[in-house]
Amino acid sequence: MRAEAAGSYPIVTDGARNVQIERNGFDGAWNKGEGGNGYLRGSRVWDFLYACNLGRDLRHFTFRWSASGNVAFRNDLDSDLNLHGGWEYGSLFERNILRVPCEHRSGSCRVDCGGEGGGIEEGRWYPVWWAAGPKAVRWFGSSGPQNVLHDNRMLKQTSRGGVYEPYAPCGTGPGAAFQFGSAEGAPGRLQPLGQGGRAIPDWGGREGLDYAGRGVVPVDVGWRSSLFLRDTDGLGPRDSRTRRVATWNIQGAHAPENNGSRYTNGLPRL
Repeated sequence: MRAEAAGSYPIVTDGARNVQIERNGFDGAWNKGEGGNGYLRGSRVWDFLYACNLGRDLRHFTFRWSASGNVAFRNDLDSDLNLHGGWEYGSLFERNILRVPCEHRSGSCRVDCGGEGGGIEEGRWYPVWWAAGPKAVRWFGSSGPQNVLHDNRMLKQTSRGGVYEPYAPCGTGPGAAFQFGSAEGAPGRLQPLGQGGRAIPDWGGREGLDYAGRGVVPVDVGWRSSLFLRDTDGLGPRDSRTRRVATWNIQGAHAPENNGSRYTNGLPRL
């Protein structure tokens, strides 16, 4: 599907389970202002797959309101991966491309811009956004534990016309996975992101800080180039023998050949 200039949400998923949203192009929304507009929106969704979608000129890609067990895989976006609050937990963001321009910020709009009282919010939106409790309490509350980022290519342009720099705090390649909102030794237990022994009041303005051991738990995943695709699960260097493997997807393992490779195909073009 190709959707251009949606009124607000190009697609809304709310209160559903076991749905695949794949190989679509979403280009723009008329309303991207405060109040939850202009999102690729996953609210109260469980075991969803968003794969190989192309998104341009939208506000956020969001999981929120107890969303869990979801996978966002190989999407190409110029907006942020947004953990929007309301105890969303246990989802995976893997191999996505985030190339976020300077203009992607609250200050680029004039009405209902997302700041307190609908005003313009200071700062810029980076490739990742995490709902800190003191900030998000006015709408949904804090993000939950163990939302995992792995092998995403994240770039941010911080000045108009400037270069796109790697956004490195959450990793820019395989080797480590980053569990957000997790406690050391107990990643399923919430530990708010913090600095100086205190939870941060707002992600805004603190996007580039190091949260390792302060609400983000890095995990060495070794050989695993994908946590989602079973056929790349920890295999060492190939030898002269061959191994038959199957790619997992929501259709299950051992999918037919014409379906089994769908996540390695190219993205749709707008």
